[in-house]
Amino acid sequence: MRDRAGVLLLFFDFPMTTKQERKKYTAFRKYLKRSGFLPLQESVYVKYLRNASSASREIEKIGQYATEENRISVLALKIAEYLKMESFGSPPLDLSLFCDDVVAI
Repeated sequence: MRDRAGVLLLFFDFPMTTKQERKKYTAFRKYLKRSGFLPLQESVYVKYLRNASSASREIEKIGQYATEENRISVLALKIAEYLKMESFGSPPLDLSLFCDDVVAI
């Protein structure tokens, strides 16, 4: 992703066997919602980004939530790549939820 708009796909898996682990999971999900991420699935979120530098900053912030116990993966995609995603069972997330200047190709 160069200096063009894109999306950040976030995949995560937090253990939730103890009260402390559930607190960490809840804090992470709250951070995602405050930061503008929208859920695609239970542990898959997406965020629209205007440029590559904002993606780098966001990835750095997300990395602060990583521990030995949980797994967080991030994938930066251009809008055109994201729009190629096939979705079965329900419609894919409409990017117009983020902004109205995204046009499907």
